[in-house]
Amino acid sequence: MDKSQIKEYHKKSWKEKRKKILERDNYRCQNCGRTQEDGVKLDVHHIRYFKNTKAYDYPDGILQTLCAACHLAEHSGIPQYGWTYEYPEDIGEFGAEQCEKCGRDFRHVHVLYHPDWGFLRVGETCAKILMNDISLIEQNQKEMLEKANKLKRFIDSPDWKHIKNLYLYKNKDNTIKIWENSPYNFVLEYFKYDIHEKEKGFKTLNAAKERAYEILHPDFSTKSRIVDEATFFDLPENPQKRVSVLVDLFYNCIVKSKKIIRPIYPAQPEPIDAKEIICDNVHKNKFDQKFDYDIVVSVGNGKYKCYIKFIFDQDISQEEYLKIKECAVNYIKVDCTSLAKRTSTSLREIDNILYNTRTYPNYQWVSAPTFDEWIKNNK
Repeated sequence: MDKSQIKEYHKKSWKEKRKKILERDNYRCQNCGRTQEDGVKLDVHHIRYFKNTKAYDYPDGILQTLCAACHLAEHSGIPQYGWTYEYPEDIGEFGAEQCEKCGRDFRHVHVLYHPDWGFLRVGETCAKILMNDISLIEQNQKEMLEKANKLKRFIDSPDWKHIKNLYLYKNKDNTIKIWENSPYNFVLEYFKYDIHEKEKGFKTLNAAKERAYEILHPDFSTKSRIVDEATFFDLPENPQKRVSVLVDLFYNCIVKSKKIIRPIYPAQPEPIDAKEIICDNVHKNKFDQKFDYDIVVSVGNGKYKCYIKFIFDQDISQEEYLKIKECAVNYIKVDCTSLAKRTSTSLREIDNILYNTRTYPNYQWVSAPTFDEWIKNNK
């Protein structure tokens, strides 16, 4: 599907046609019978395609409601073989994400990789189907549950002492202090012998406690990797597929680290330095805007959104630039041209591009209409 076809699905005519078909089919997948109440995403599927016919001009009889999984199966979207298991991840809250294969809500994520697809975030059942290795998935599922239980016991432990705005935890060698500076601003301090470290930017007490547990147990992570970060991944030869895989790599890295870099803002009388910003949520492009982007992050308890575009070869066109300005959104582009013609990359390299302080100039504002308010609330 090219960009001109994608644009058809943003138009009012398609939205009206889509609603009509969903209502006709009682908001139920015509293949498996599931509904949105079952936790699936519903699509409207074209049973067959005609040349020179817009998406919304098809007769109703050629359209049907399918859940995301059945829709992908119809288009043979997800490869059924050739997947490798990357790592499990506990996102901490049921329903915070949906399986990218079947659309169901989940909490425990299994991240798979395919050289022609990129990364895929799926639930336990879909991981078993794609990997054809039940024992591997069940073992990682068991480990995630054990880690989640240990973390919960630590967070709820009576060893935490609450004194005014201080939460204090001590054991034989370590002291953890969490200061509640405001309802959504927690600061963590860690003391061990002559070591004293401080971390800021935690939006909740539990987030600060989880970080404290990771400090006390360095081998613990709700996002533990099976593949070493130095491992290199082969990239597809096809340029479009290569970009798709790279975008997935960047997306997964930001999802795990829950942060982006706020670029230097040159429009200020004295340029404001780049700094890390904690993200509340990270989502891929859902083709829900007039302009093109790769991912969107929300910060400040969801109050601010920022759209991000990874630049591999061609810069943002003048036409796209005008659309971004017209929509008055915060928009950042990240220079990734060093990867444009690469045949392989590693997770460490992706992380380095995103977070190495020497690469901060790679981040550039395209549009920042709410920057002044944002900077005021994210000092």
